[in-house]
Amino acid sequence: VIAAYLFSREYTENTLKSVLTIPVSKGAFLTAKFLMLFVWMMILTLVAWVSTLILSMAGNAAEFSTAVMLQSLKEFFLGAFLLYFTMSPFVFITLWLKNLVSPVIAVATVVLGNVALANEDLAVLFPWASPHLIASDDIAKYSYSTETGLAIIFAVFFTGTLASFIYFKKQDVK
Repeated sequence: VIAAYLFSREYTENTLKSVLTIPVSKGAFLTAKFLMLFVWMMILTLVAWVSTLILSMAGNAAEFSTAVMLQSLKEFFLGAFLLYFTMSPFVFITLWLKNLVSPVIAVATVVLGNVALANEDLAVLFPWASPHLIASDDIAKYSYSTETGLAIIFAVFFTGTLASFIYFKKQDVK
């Protein structure tokens, strides 16, 4: 949803014409948007982790220790880092359809796909489930390797990013 908002707001607020009058290429503009998406994801991951930490301490969570805290920090940020690479198809959908609704529907479909594939061997092959399985090291329970999950995640990233850049560079600003 953040990716869709970040990329659709230029269309919904009719600011894209004004933004592109400054001497910045469309590629640099899109790269800055992708970088901003990454920063937002890391900030929100930190907020989620700190909130979880506070609630764990307040609720006297069982087996709460520094080791558990550091392990969860690693899993949160590795998962968010890998999940970032799966956002590019939603960026492309946003650029292509120029609204917020379509990518949100696509995200809802992905969420349902995650639910349907939970605890299934095929979850590793679903790019939006793999980041969690890799970060939590649960991928070892499945018959696919970490490399397979990473290859699928990066294939989705490169495909979505390439499609986004090609489409955005060829598009006329109206």
